Amino acid sequence: MTTRTLDNDVNGAAKRTAQAPVPSTRLYSVADPNIQKKRRRLGPKSSGITVSFTDPRRVSPFKFPRVTEDPNSAPREGDESQSRRPFQYADADIILRSKDDVSFRVHKIILSLASKKFKQLLQEPPSGSKRRRIEHGSGSETESYTSIPIISINEFSKSTSDILSYLYPVRRPVINSLRALCAQIYLVDRWDLQAARFELTERLTDPSLIAEDPVYAYDIARKLDLPSVRRVALRALYELPFEGDKKYFMDKSLSLTAGDLQQIIAWKKRHFEDVHSLIKSYRYQNGPTGTSCEFCAVGKWCWWDHFQDLVRGCSKPLTDDVLKCTINIAARICKQSPLEVYNGVESILGDIRKKIASLPGEYKGNISRQRRSDVMRYSTVQRGLSLIYIVYTLTTVSNLSNGQRVFSC
Repeated sequence: MTTRTLDNDVNGAAKRTAQAPVPSTRLYSVADPNIQKKRRRLGPKSSGITVSFTDPRRVSPFKFPRVTEDPNSAPREGDESQSRRPFQYADADIILRSKDDVSFRVHKIILSLASKKFKQLLQEPPSGSKRRRIEHGSGSETESYTSIPIISINEFSKSTSDILSYLYPVRRPVINSLRALCAQIYLVDRWDLQAARFELTERLTDPSLIAEDPVYAYDIARKLDLPSVRRVALRALYELPFEGDKKYFMDKSLSLTAGDLQQIIAWKKRHFEDVHSLIKSYRYQNGPTGTSCEFCAVGKWCWWDHFQDLVRGCSKPLTDDVLKCTINIAARICKQSPLEVYNGVESILGDIRKKIASLPGEYKGNISRQRRSDVMRYSTVQRGLSLIYIVYTLTTVSNLSNGQRVFSC
């Protein structure tokens, strides 16, 4: 094969070799000891660089020989690709290698301060870790070699990049869903990143985010011991009619058992019993000031007693929607100005919501076992009454068939 330098004119080289046979493309490595004689043509030493030489007749004037870099080599100063490659710091003193063989050049001190697990990993690296020689200097400068450790971690490159984004002043991962946020919490919890865990947990307490799947959020909160998230998830669950609905609690990734479901149902019943008691004993502070309604007194709404009667006779759980609908229905009878009625209703409703939010979402004691015994006792009594009714019916039919009178007046 005829080798040409990269500085030759492509068209002129093509004319001079027009009669030469077309060779196949070959790859030469600058670090290959067999091409020491060609270093003057190729320029200064460059570790890990591969140059492709092709016959000039096959080179398009718009295409150039391919030059590729080793992704694990140290980044050069002034390299524009450095900004596109995350976590490739030139002054790094350690390399983290992911499961899919992607290297991240980072700093030991940052990893050690971030978590105890990283500190232990640096002190006791896994058996698959090794050290690598990195070449520094080029041209006429004195060349030196430093040894930098490579530590393999059991994470893919995407997860490794997400972990490092919580340690360095870079852009954090974009999270748009509940499950994506829970996956990030699992990740930082696995590596004991306490600051990132606290930050993500605060985001998980957003009711609008938990409303996507309260069951999944409650399960995550139980696994990772997140009391604040568990409380918000239970509030969202209490607002849903999940009893007997197959779309809830059927996810295979959940660790909740049938006993956990029964306990949540018992807590929900106890919660709404407390809500009923709260409304029954509630006393509002701001009453009407106008005199346009003949049934209202100063400081006393005419519809309040009607509202309590509606709550007392309501068979549905007093969710926020049911409570709002009930108080609006009761306030229709008032003849005060619409603005004053609206302000009064919103003031009372807001105060009741705050008091409901202060109620415990979880209750101590084995409520589910107590409720289960009540259900068993009720089912036994119901079974006995059903048996008596069946015997009575059969006796009545038998007497009628025999022509006897069952009742005597």
